[in-house]
Amino acid sequence: MASFTIPKRFDPLRGPFDRVKDADPLLMSAAIAYNFFFALVPLAIAAVAALTLLGRSEAGLANLELFLADVFPEEVSAFISDILIEATDIVGESQGPIIAISLLVAIYAGSRGIYAVQKALRQIQRVGEDRPYWRVRGLGIVFTLGAGVALIAGYIVVLFSQFFAEFLRRYGLDLGSLTGISSGVVAVWIIALLWAIYRLGPPVPFERSLISAMIATAIIVVMTAAAALVIPAFGSNTLAALGAVGVVLIWLYAVGFVVIVVPAFISPAEAIIRRKSA
Repeated sequence: MASFTIPKRFDPLRGPFDRVKDADPLLMSAAIAYNFFFALVPLAIAAVAALTLLGRSEAGLANLELFLADVFPEEVSAFISDILIEATDIVGESQGPIIAISLLVAIYAGSRGIYAVQKALRQIQRVGEDRPYWRVRGLGIVFTLGAGVALIAGYIVVLFSQFFAEFLRRYGLDLGSLTGISSGVVAVWIIALLWAIYRLGPPVPFERSLISAMIATAIIVVMTAAAALVIPAFGSNTLAALGAVGVVLIWLYAVGFVVIVVPAFISPAEAIIRRKSA
């Protein structure tokens, strides 16, 4: 079978392309997606357990239902309320331990996903890991917490930013498009997180780490917007839930691929651009 050849004018990309191909980014992206998806499950359990704290009294549950009715359509708010009522009965007085255990499992699974990112970047660089185990794992946990903050903040932006904007307007404080402002803050956070991963994740920092982080974030934002448009099209039945899970898995897979592949090509692409402009 004939192999893909790179035109001569793109020679600077030849070396990075071979290194990325040898690192098997498709397999590494699957490992990243698996671990991150596994981390989402206990994180969701912790979120539900935390919300049940608001519904432990009748007054708290009534306020929560009013809040959900303001944020979501009637069918969605009723569905979430029913889940929280059932969860409150099941969880009982054990919210604290459930939240703690769920968060620990989420951090563990997320750190494995981050470690897969670090390993993939290291394989692309073709360098060995000579740093102490505790340092590599410690960085993985720090990066996991940073990714968790970005994920939770993203959920808040998508679900509640409009509600908060209307709430502030009632008290005379108009911040304009709160969704745009908060989305920008989340994007800046993701750029900083990816920059840290590209600089500290592998043993050897990537060149042009900041530019790589900015480009990867831009691609992730576009993919996230596309996924947000696709998921509602499934409707609200059981098949829709399965379809949404599939979209999330594909999104995680694509995010993993972008994160590990982009930094390998930024410096060579810059060399090609400079050669053409010279």
